[in-house]
Amino acid sequence: MIARRFPRAAQPLFSALATTLAPLLAVANTGSFHLAWDGSAIIIEQGAWDGVDLVAVQTAVTDAVTQTDQLTAKDALASLSLWEEAIFRVFLDLVNENRTALGKSTLSAGAFFTLVKTKIDTL
Repeated sequence: MIARRFPRAAQPLFSALATTLAPLLAVANTGSFHLAWDGSAIIIEQGAWDGVDLVAVQTAVTDAVTQTDQLTAKDALASLSLWEEAIFRVFLDLVNENRTALGKSTLSAGAFFTLVKTKIDTL
């Protein structure tokens, strides 16, 4: 793996940065890359850098959204494991039973997850 360092003031949200970088790095035909944060730069490792537009990569690194606890939580919510999603859905079923007993409409899973994301923004 060949590592390159791209300066940046704050740690980015890795999932968003990886999505942005994938097409930029794919031109080197190495198949995968690895990201790391060293406190002042993003380190990108991949098998080769042939044909990669380093200015475009630096721009993507510079412009990437900065990691926050809220974004990290929302990112985790978007990629729940099966057992974690099952727990959320059991909780939603219990909430909906109570809402029905009170004569209120039930919440869909999508509406429930939107409420959770909204609550994350307030924490």
